Amino acid sequence: MSSAVDSVDCGEQEVSQPDSVTQVSIPDPLQMLRNALRFNELGKRHESAEAISAAIGMLERK
Repeated sequence: MSSAVDSVDCGEQEVSQPDSVTQVSIPDPLQMLRNALRFNELGKRHESAEAISAAIGMLERK
């Protein structure tokens, strides 16, 4: 019975951290780099390179 409670607790933790809170209307270079890291971990090198390039471009414009 405790394992069922544990699985419910895990589900609640995931729900309490929605991605929409971290997203803003203007892309954040830090968030773009975090996304690049996720893409890299998933083996999506092309997407990772695009996200890094976009983040660098935003930082150069500042």
